[in-house]
Amino acid sequence: MLVFELYDRDMSRVANSSVSNSQNLPCCRDTNSGSACRLMYSQSEIDFKTRCSTEPDFSLVGCCKTCNLLGIPFRERAAKFFTGKNASLHCFDRMSSNFCSKLENSKDIWSSKKWSCDTSQSLIAFRVCRATCGFCNLDWKNAPEANGC
Repeated sequence: MLVFELYDRDMSRVANSSVSNSQNLPCCRDTNSGSACRLMYSQSEIDFKTRCSTEPDFSLVGCCKTCNLLGIPFRERAAKFFTGKNASLHCFDRMSSNFCSKLENSKDIWSSKKWSCDTSQSLIAFRVCRATCGFCNLDWKNAPEANGC
């Protein structure tokens, strides 16, 4: 089991995390709509490729399925974003620690279990509470596919 340190954007919080292969991967789909992603790709293939290889939100959430067409699978792109020197750059929460802790533990407004880190809402969790929800230490190459993708 690998252990490494994760830093949030302002470097004020450090979390020691083990790589996990028990959490499901978020679904790889085009949440920006497939036609919008294909249009961006057709208008500027070079810019689209750059975004797929440098922006985790775009590559793994916004246009994931269309980025797959470039030949680098979802799992490989994700592993590249969250291992080695890239881990600290791409691993952060956009919301406060308090907010993300409630999401992670399904407390307060999240208590209905409809929203949590590992449900059908995992794409939202990835975007807003990526570090807290464990996406930075997910074993992207071996984790199980999400149900219902």
